[in-house]
Amino acid sequence: MEKTNARVIAEVEGAFQRYETALVAGYTTGMAELFWTSPDVSRFGAGDYLVGVEELAAFGEKRGPLASARELDDTRIVAFGGNAAVVDVRAVHGSIAHRRWLLQFCRVSRHGPHLVSEAVLGSGTFEGMSHENDSVSALPFESTPT
Repeated sequence: MEKTNARVIAEVEGAFQRYETALVAGYTTGMAELFWTSPDVSRFGAGDYLVGVEELAAFGEKRGPLASARELDDTRIVAFGGNAAVVDVRAVHGSIAHRRWLLQFCRVSRHGPHLVSEAVLGSGTFEGMSHENDSVSALPFESTPT
């Protein structure tokens, strides 16, 4: 299976940047446009576990913009075939809290990739974590949706 599909990586990178911009600004409509509109979409956050587009929309409405500045680094995007990719990024909040952020995007319509699953993992410095210990998996779509 091809894991370096440049087209998919570019599309997902663009979708991820739009999602990050909307998330930081608290622009819930922008975030909602990128989520898969399904009862199976999920988000596992620092203090929540949400399943379904209605729960995600309600969370976004309550949440608002991010309260503190953060930097994203160590961003990796891996494509799985022509229709799926995982974004693995580290979010750094000041000099103390670091979190891994995993986002799974899949092409579920003709309108580009949609976010089907999001997970925010851990907090703290992760001093012992190396890339060899990170684990990311996704199930690719084998056929192109119509």
